[in-house]
Amino acid sequence: MSSLTRHTNKQKTNFLINYQCFVAVAAILVFFSKLDGVLTAYGIGIPLLWVIGFLFLAVPLYPSIFKKLPYLPRSIFVWFAIYLAMTSIVVLAMPSSSAPIQQIMEDQIRSMIFISLMLLIFSEHSVVQQFTKISVLIVTFFNVFLLTAQFLKPTILQEVQDVPGRAGGFYIDPNMASCGLNMGLIFTIGLIKPKYRLIYALFVLIGNVATFSRGGIACWLLIVLLFMAVKIIPVAQLPILIVSILVTATIVSAQVDNLSYIKTPNGEEIFNEGTIERIRVIANPFAESEEIVEEEEDSRILLLELGWQKFTSSPIFGSGLGSGEHEGIKPDSDKAPRSHNIYLDRMIEYGFLGIFIYPLLILASVWQAQGEHRKYALVFTIYALIWGIFSHTVFTNFFILTSIAFMAVLSKQSRIDRALEQDIVTKY
Repeated sequence: MSSLTRHTNKQKTNFLINYQCFVAVAAILVFFSKLDGVLTAYGIGIPLLWVIGFLFLAVPLYPSIFKKLPYLPRSIFVWFAIYLAMTSIVVLAMPSSSAPIQQIMEDQIRSMIFISLMLLIFSEHSVVQQFTKISVLIVTFFNVFLLTAQFLKPTILQEVQDVPGRAGGFYIDPNMASCGLNMGLIFTIGLIKPKYRLIYALFVLIGNVATFSRGGIACWLLIVLLFMAVKIIPVAQLPILIVSILVTATIVSAQVDNLSYIKTPNGEEIFNEGTIERIRVIANPFAESEEIVEEEEDSRILLLELGWQKFTSSPIFGSGLGSGEHEGIKPDSDKAPRSHNIYLDRMIEYGFLGIFIYPLLILASVWQAQGEHRKYALVFTIYALIWGIFSHTVFTNFFILTSIAFMAVLSKQSRIDRALEQDIVTKY
């Protein structure tokens, strides 16, 4: 009877592991790929429904929560407590704020629930984490192909793209698409044999180039150089990297002026002057620019200036929850814009201490990473902190939160693996 019970328990365990693999893969295909975002843009569902759906999908995993506790990164939950405490203090200190405080609080709680859900889905089993990495690899390949296809045929997903003439894929925003590629590169380059890793990185660069994201391409180069510095990519391949970049820049420089002649079937120009100048700067950063300022870039500078003025008006205690929104800048928009910088955005609301909120989350996600994973954690940390300079949506963007949660699980797993190795050495 006991033998039958053990067999039944083993079958149940195998089923739960397989099911957890399925849910982890589904989470990557929906959230890391930003499939949820593009479907929402087409009017199919809303982000909250996707979260609720995965909360129900993960129901079979809930009975094992207590068993999984040792595999969950406590540092993330410590960050939850710190963030909630700071928010509560701000709300109590400035209860008369005209901002939609309730909605902002709901967004924070939803983000924490989402991170906790992803931690549960990705945790404990190495096979789950391996399948998750493979899923990220598939999504990264898909993104490169889709972004390249959009560059060659800009009418693909044209009706939901943020910037005409720049590929955004399912991410809609070209800069976010570039971030997705770079995150994918960080998580998956370890799956590739060392001698092919630079080739894989150059393949990811193709997708980055299609977005025309100057920051994204610069960060890609930084990531590759960091990988070489920590010997994840062989340093001997540096000449290949240099030659590849020079050849790409030469080809783009030679063809950039022809982009102005590319038009839609209706005769409309696909690439405006701002986009063409952006491409010209990417191809040759040291050439003299025609100083064409894109509307998007001009708006970002204005928002940063307004944000800094708000911060300096109350640098110690901040201006209250929701004060990071700049009312009246885009009166035709459903939502007031923010400063496109998570550090400044939180400093406006929480005071000077707000600058530490996002870095503490990234630190929590890589806390005490061990072994080979420390190299990947270092690259992830540097890139994630830089990304915060260009985005204020890191706490509400499920794609970013999925990346942070997965990195936190991998860091925790690296500590567990190192402890097991030390136990084995001690015994023998």
